[in-house]
Parts: sequence; C-alpha cells; structure tokens
Amino acid sequence: MNIPAILHQTWKTADIPRGFEKYAASWRRLNPGWRYHLWTDQDCRSFVRERYPAFLALYDSYTSSISRADAARYLLLHHYGGLYADLDSECLRPFDSLLRGSPGCIIGCEPRLHAERLYGRSRLVCNAVLLSAPGHPFWEHVLSVLVSSAQEKSVIETTGPVMLDRALGSYPGHDVSIVADSVFCPLVDLKNSRLRLTPTEKRCHKEMLRLHRFPDASYAVHYWAGTWYRRGIAGKLVRLATRLRAALRLHSNGA
Repeated sequence: MNIPAILHQTWKTADIPRGFEKYAASWRRLNPGWRYHLWTDQDCRSFVRERYPAFLALYDSYTSSISRADAARYLLLHHYGGLYADLDSECLRPFDSLLRGSPGCIIGCEPRLHAERLYGRSRLVCNAVLLSAPGHPFWEHVLSVLVSSAQEKSVIETTGPVMLDRALGSYPGHDVSIVADSVFCPLVDLKNSRLRLTPTEKRCHKEMLRLHRFPDASYAVHYWAGTWYRRGIAGKLVRLATRLRAALRLHSNGA
C-alpha cells in the first residue's frame, strides 16, 4: 500500500497562530511536491458527516475539541491517506525517503522518558505525526477501539496516545511500522515538571533545542505546545487517574 504525498494539518480556524506559522511552513518547504490541506474544525465535522456518518454521533459527543481533532486525523488518514502533523511539530527533512519500503502505516513514539516516568510504560506511541496509505485496515480497527473507549475519562484514553497504543496491542495485522522516538519526537516536554529530569537530561535537551540539532534519525520534532492540555489541579487529577487505570489493567492482565 502506497502512502500518497498529501499533508494534513488541523486547527480551529483557517488562521494559524503566529507561533505555529513557521512550523507549518516547514512541512510545505521541505516537501514541495506534496499537496497541503489545513482542516478547520468546521471542515473536519463536515468531512465526518459526509464520509463517516455512522461515527458522527460519537464525534459530536466528545466534550473536548482535541478528542474531535484526534478522531478526525485518524479518519482523514483512513479516507485520503498521507501524512498528518500537529501544528506544534516541525519538519526537519523531506519525508520521501521514509516512505520507501513502508508497510503502508507509520506511527512514532513519545520520548522514552515520557512513557516511563509519566505513564509507567516501556513504550507509548504518539499521534502527533502519522503516515498512512488510504484505506489501511489499521484505522478501521482504531474506529472500533474509539467506540469501545468512549466512556474513558481522559482525552489520552478516549482518543489519544493511550487509546492508540491499545489499538495497536489488539490489532491482528503486521502492516504497521512503529518507529523510534528519535524519528518524530526527539525532544522531551521540558515544561513538564513531572518528568523529574536529571540535570544531565535537562541540559542535553535544552542544548538540542537551543542549537536546533537533533539526531540523524529525526525527520520531525514535536515541541509539546499543549494548547489543549488541562492545567492545574484538575489536569493533575485526570493524569493521576489515567496512570492508576493503566496500572490496574497491567495488573489484571498479568493475574
């Protein structure tokens, strides 16, 4: 299955925030032969209504705009294929070489430190940069997992990385490539105090950011702007509940 040269990004409106304009431009500049499409919230809902009407009720039921954005990216990739990139991610080099020999679907990972220290996992996939051929069966499986995850309490479990990781774990196919964190997410979220970075880790990532010097394997970098993220005490409680539920699942699966 071939991944088409289409770039998808989403935002609330057609006006990209000033701080993200240069990142959006990097995808177009380094992939000049690719067709670019910025989908607004209204565009996304119209697309779901027209192409996935059976999913529209669940889509509309999401109380968080990021849940709708998550679901929309999966559906866009299933229908059109191509590359999806968050607005707070920057392209570092052309993606054409990454597509050669791919199984038709490519998903990256969050930094290892995120998986281990924030979620108590050895790995957590990231949905900030995704590539797929149109009609790839993995996204049909994701749709079923979205339905079964609708009652979860946090965004990352209903539509985000934890849901996507769950979908990968139950997907019977072998046609999805999971690439290392260095490929799309070489940089940790330096603003997240819960990471408890050592002085060496913090210095290393700050230098990487300051010098704009990333690993040779990197095709993109995600800057963790977190425009959607729930902050303060409420956000901390949601994240704690997410970790506790994940730990309980691991315990019950191992029992």
